[in-house]
Amino acid sequence: MWRKEVGSKFPYKTIKQVSGNRYTWVRRGVVSINCDKGWGDIIHTWSHWLDHRVNPKTRPHSAEHSLIELRCTKYFFEKGFLEKSRNAIEQPKVKKRINKVAQRYERMLKRQKAWNRKLKLAQTNLEKVNKEIRVYERVHSEEKRTTKYLIP
Repeated sequence: MWRKEVGSKFPYKTIKQVSGNRYTWVRRGVVSINCDKGWGDIIHTWSHWLDHRVNPKTRPHSAEHSLIELRCTKYFFEKGFLEKSRNAIEQPKVKKRINKVAQRYERMLKRQKAWNRKLKLAQTNLEKVNKEIRVYERVHSEEKRTTKYLIP
């Protein structure tokens, strides 16, 4: 609809759904759409925004605004937005529940694999240290190995 009325590419990057006492409008470069108020309100307020962008010097409910709102309404029915929204409401998305047991089991298997790796590394390092100790015991006497202080 923007391209039809304004004649340029849609300039806004962020579109968010709002609720409560908020209008469908653009604030700080963010398009806020209030779905709680229904399609009629969305079309009406969006046509106001389009009129404000196309004809900035006209009054809010001018003849130009009426024509823009009429074109928005026709566009809305041509694209079948009403039927699409009804179908979406009738067939809600089923939220899948996460199987906690499978998730925890998978984590346990990962931990087991990590600890097995660490155990193998520890055993390898223990063998190296034992070999170093045997060599040291063979080379140096018991007295040299156990005496803490040497007398000069």
